[in-house]
Amino acid sequence: MENRNPHYPTMKEVIIYFNQKGFENEDTELFFKEFNKKNWQNSKGRPLNNWRAKANDRMWKKQKNNPYLRSKGTLMFN
Repeated sequence: MENRNPHYPTMKEVIIYFNQKGFENEDTELFFKEFNKKNWQNSKGRPLNNWRAKANDRMWKKQKNNPYLRSKGTLMFN
């Protein structure tokens, strides 16, 4: 098995990514703290190879229940 050394983001990178997608700093901080606490591992204990995919999943779930974010989300997923 290949041992990859994935890039784990800094808080600044996560802030930039979430801001580009139209999300608040509160969402950024919650995401960063959660995965930093887990050492950037998924629920099975494996390293996250793509933290942006997890961030997109989190954003999509939040947009699903919030009409204001859904209107902004058209830019995110197009």
